[in-house]
Amino acid sequence: MLTASKYVSKQGLVTGELIDGVEVCRVLGISRSSLWRLVRDGMFPRPIALSAQTRRWRREDLAKYIAARVAERDGKQEGASE
Repeated sequence: MLTASKYVSKQGLVTGELIDGVEVCRVLGISRSSLWRLVRDGMFPRPIALSAQTRRWRREDLAKYIAARVAERDGKQEGASE
C-alpha cells in the first residue's frame, strides 16, 4: 500500500518528478488502454491521484519498471543460451 510519507518530503513537497499517462505511454511505446490494462493487472505501478480526474506517475517508478523488464529479458536470454 502506498503511503503519502513515501512521496512527500518534510517540507511538504512531492519527491521525484511526476509525469502524466501520455508521457508514460510515449516512453513505453504503448497506448493508454494498454497502460491501464497493465495497471489493472498489477503489472505496472498505480498512479498517484492528485485530484478526482488527475493521475500522475513518479518518473522513478517508470524507470524501475523498465529496469525490471530489461533484467527479466536478460535473465531469460542467459538461461536460454546455456
